[in-house]
Amino acid sequence: MKFFTNTLRSALLPAALLPGLLFSAAHAQNRAGSVILSPVLAQITLTPVDAAPSRDIPTGWHELRGQLRTATNTRQNFPAGTQATVTIRDTTAPDRAPVTVRFPVSRLPAPYQVLFNPVRLQRGHAYTVQATLTSPTGQTLWKSTPAPLPATPRAVLNLR
Repeated sequence: MKFFTNTLRSALLPAALLPGLLFSAAHAQNRAGSVILSPVLAQITLTPVDAAPSRDIPTGWHELRGQLRTATNTRQNFPAGTQATVTIRDTTAPDRAPVTVRFPVSRLPAPYQVLFNPVRLQRGHAYTVQATLTSPTGQTLWKSTPAPLPATPRAVLNLR
């Protein structure tokens, strides 16, 4: 019983001292018996949901990110060497694609990210975003429905 009492006491001691350490106005050391306690200041960085996931975006550039997904949100595998192409197209000139990004993909859903300078887009024109998956032989395996390009500098757009 003495072992249980000592174990319980040693487990509760840090928990009892924790509020005093966390909410202490002074950052001085505290003494608990023969133990000196020094408060540790936590460094917490909060990242907004719409922030770039891993790096800063150049000033004036836009970021579009999201996932390429099947219409039914089911998992789908593709042969090795399959390429995804995410294209931003001008709706007034569909043959004109000012932004195109290609990357390998083996299955859906798959994440994507497009960084682009909006000076490549003409004012007053409407733009759509579309993704296409092609096999190593150039055969189209999957194509998303064109979606309107968001006007915000950072946007999340899942393409289906």
